[in-house]
Amino acid sequence: MLPGLEERTRIRQEAERDLTELLEPWRAKYPGVIVRENLHEGRAAHVLARVADGAGLLVVGRRRRRAAVGSHTGPVAHALLHHVRRPVALVPHDRHGSGPHGPSDPGQAGESCSR
Repeated sequence: MLPGLEERTRIRQEAERDLTELLEPWRAKYPGVIVRENLHEGRAAHVLARVADGAGLLVVGRRRRRAAVGSHTGPVAHALLHHVRRPVALVPHDRHGSGPHGPSDPGQAGESCSR
């Protein structure tokens, strides 16, 4: 059962607040970088492929996998690498690392793939 309009509006407003809070430390650390906040509903790979049109580079995070065998990219990153007609950078991060001083700091990423 899908939530009603009132519930969807509340969820969207909460998501907008969460996104602003999440990006604030990054804005403070990199004040010269222009950041646009956009929320979209839908499957991640479909939405990202659609909004990447016109971008110079699509940067996508991916969790680090510790397993020695198997794919090291998830289904979203895999789909984007194959379907987006723009350069794609995959930035690995630890699942619990966040913020400009944690393990997922973009200055410490050290790994990327591009097309």
